[in-house]
Amino acid sequence: MMHLLALAFSIGLTILGQFFLKTGSLSKAEGLRLFLNPATLAGLFSYGFASLFYIVALKKIPLSVAYPAFR
Repeated sequence: MMHLLALAFSIGLTILGQFFLKTGSLSKAEGLRLFLNPATLAGLFSYGFASLFYIVALKKIPLSVAYPAFR
């Protein structure tokens, strides 16, 4: 059950990360300032935490269930 919860958190954080990265990309900043934008940083951190939860989920959930494209 804990692994399914980790998978759900991973999916939620990935969605949140995509939202933040899109918000950060709409900034008028360029170069390094674009990457230091708080929304961009939030998106990158969100993806990082999503990866950690996904690793926990994959310990018990088969990849074909966790990522159905691999059936």
